[in-house]
Amino acid sequence: RNSVIAMVQTRDGYLWFGTPNGLCRFDGYQVRVYKSVAIGSGVNLNAINALCEDDDGNLWIGSDRGLLFFDFEHEKLANVSFPQHEMAAKKINAVLAQRGVVWLATESGLYQYLYAHGPEQPDIQAESFRSFNPGERFNALSNTRDYGLFAGSNRGLYRYDSVSREFTAVRFMEGLHAELSNDIRTIYEARDKSIWIGTFYGLVHYL
Repeated sequence: RNSVIAMVQTRDGYLWFGTPNGLCRFDGYQVRVYKSVAIGSGVNLNAINALCEDDDGNLWIGSDRGLLFFDFEHEKLANVSFPQHEMAAKKINAVLAQRGVVWLATESGLYQYLYAHGPEQPDIQAESFRSFNPGERFNALSNTRDYGLFAGSNRGLYRYDSVSREFTAVRFMEGLHAELSNDIRTIYEARDKSIWIGTFYGLVHYL
């Protein structure tokens, strides 16, 4: 048996599943499994934690040992190279890529990069690097309906304003029952702009 950690349906209709043993694609009839090993390091990168399709239909994959990218032309996983080499080995819990910006939720902070598409993998732009709250474990990312971003960590909920570029804590969690926990695992903004937040101990609906 296998555990499914992440799932996404891409615009071509395929269902993709991230598991502890690799990336799986289901076409409605059969499942194909893709695996990746870091060449020369002996590090197995098969444990998949997060999946994201960007605006151009490309698939980004967060793993236990860095960021991967699915190369559709060659039907394989490729490791994404970073100017800051320590990022290549970080555990990525969530990834969000859109309009040339990729966000990475890791065990030691939230990171933002600009990127451009290369022949086999994205070209990460070194000068665009930004980091937020490196002392926190970030677990979840979600777009807002006004083109911002929600980020959930083990210490609460944050919002990024793409116009002002400000990253601020959302304080309404502090008034909730302590048993619900500030350890946020998933976030969803509904059509009415209310927010559903999954925490370690329960569900919050913020109107």
